[in-house]
Formats: sequence, structure tokens, C-alpha cells
Amino acid sequence: MFTQLEECVSRLIREGHQLLYSRTVISEDGEMSLRTVFVRDKNNGIEIWQSFLVDEKETVSRVYLSKQEIQALKLLLH
Repeated sequence: MFTQLEECVSRLIREGHQLLYSRTVISEDGEMSLRTVFVRDKNNGIEIWQSFLVDEKETVSRVYLSKQEIQALKLLLH
């Protein structure tokens, strides 16, 4: 289902990243899905990737956060 995102995360893990968290949300009618993945990079930073799936078409993007959001996220995950 989330083929492009799975390939992206697999590549990141091969490069030394660590999977921290993955969550999938599906609409009530089942027509739309959103998967969010958090990974820790080799420099102890956190990357967030999302995939939005509608009608079998997948869009993958990296989520960029402000410095304040990153600090809050690190506090939650450490």
C-alpha cells in the first residue's frame, strides 16, 4: 500500500537511521490513508516522513519543522 514510503524508510535504515515511530490513519470510508514515520538519523537528529494515499496514488514528503518544534519533539522522544 505505502510502497514509496516503505522504500524510502528502508533506504534510510540501510544508511544507518533508526526507526522510532510509525502510525497509519485511515479515513472512515477507507478511501484515504496517511502514514507518518519518525526516524533518528546518524547525527541523533529526527526526520519525519509522511505518505498520503488516495485512489492508489501515493505522495511521499519529508516534514520540515521549526527549531522550536524540533526541540519539543526531542524532549518527547528522549
